[in-house]
Amino acid sequence: NHEYEFGYFLAPHMRGRGYIPAATSSLMAAAKDTLGAGSFALYIEDANTASKSVAAKLGFTATDELREDLALKCFERRHERIA
Repeated sequence: NHEYEFGYFLAPHMRGRGYIPAATSSLMAAAKDTLGAGSFALYIEDANTASKSVAAKLGFTATDELREDLALKCFERRHERIA
């Protein structure tokens, strides 16, 4: 079971157009088919409602696990999905 973590960023003026869900879905399908990905993980700050919504649409489930992002100076919650 190979787990893959990934992240995304989109310029604010390009958000809300469905690019992130489409690209993420394609990335996960390719990782499953070519790399044998068994699961995926995202780390999202609790206040980032837009990103949490994308993760939920893609079938990710929030967990109780938090990790500190030292660069962003915040804590991010783990979201996971089985491939």
